Amino acid sequence: MAPQQTGEVFVDCGSAPYDFDKKNELNFFVRTVTAAGEQRIYWGKDLPRALEEAGAKVGDSITTRRTGGKPVTVEKADGSTLTVRIETKRNSWQVDNHGVDRLALIKAYDVLVKTPEDRKKLEISAPLLVAGRDTAVVELKREKLAAELNQRNLSEEHEKNHDLSIEEVHQAYNRVRGRQLGSAVFISDLATELQIGVPRLHEWIDREVIKSGRGSLDDGHWPTATESQRAASIEHLGSKRLLIRFSQPDRPALIKESDGRVKTPEDRGDDGADNEIDGQDAIKLYNELVKSPQDRLALEKELPALVAARDKAVTAAKREQLQKETFQIPGHAAKVRR
Repeated sequence: MAPQQTGEVFVDCGSAPYDFDKKNELNFFVRTVTAAGEQRIYWGKDLPRALEEAGAKVGDSITTRRTGGKPVTVEKADGSTLTVRIETKRNSWQVDNHGVDRLALIKAYDVLVKTPEDRKKLEISAPLLVAGRDTAVVELKREKLAAELNQRNLSEEHEKNHDLSIEEVHQAYNRVRGRQLGSAVFISDLATELQIGVPRLHEWIDREVIKSGRGSLDDGHWPTATESQRAASIEHLGSKRLLIRFSQPDRPALIKESDGRVKTPEDRGDDGADNEIDGQDAIKLYNELVKSPQDRLALEKELPALVAARDKAVTAAKREQLQKETFQIPGHAAKVRR
């Protein structure tokens, strides 16, 4: 969220007949633009002093307010040939200078300049405002570019020093796969999910998939692939592969990720109904981890609560299915109603 603008942007000032009406006497004006884009004009012969004391320059954000009257001596003609001095009151002003708010300055300029002709007129009437706005635009662009370069350098440094693990890649792969149909994901999507460059992922794929066999690469459908998806393809066995697939789950990663989601009865201290993993999720995760009786025995030691949650979900599903089948037996429904 952008910070709230303080004050109004000082656009220009000068001497002119009050309300710019030649019938009125000479006065002094200060023109500003508010945060809402409203143009305001303040009139007062005390304003030059207030501006000077505040050190306010065109382009600064200022707050201008009338503080009351103070005694002054003026000459007044009484209709005769004599001139007498009387005491009267003149408005007193205070100006608070908040410095340059570059975003507010640019916004004020945009309020005043809608066409090239407006720009030319403003260059004549308020050259300091135009110069201040142009400087602000250049500074903000330079700072944005510097921030982007710094972020890019940090990302490259992180990528250079970060050792990409199998567990990390599998977790990213599972997140991408969960948002789509099918088990193969685009290499470009995996790189984006990992927040690394495609060349770095290609190195990992060459080492862990092509040479070590911890996954497979698919051609995909080249005609419908986007430019970014094609750019991320990797050469393998004479063809460019768009997709990557991990057919076997990363068992240690899955167990580590699930360890905090399932509580044992001893840890729960109650019946566990509110804390247990969802039944379907338990079955799905169990099926990914258990491919043989040996896997079942291992999981009973590694994550017994998951085994219990899965078995409970399977039993409940079987009981529900049995009730449906019993209800469909002819005459059973009538017997129940009696």
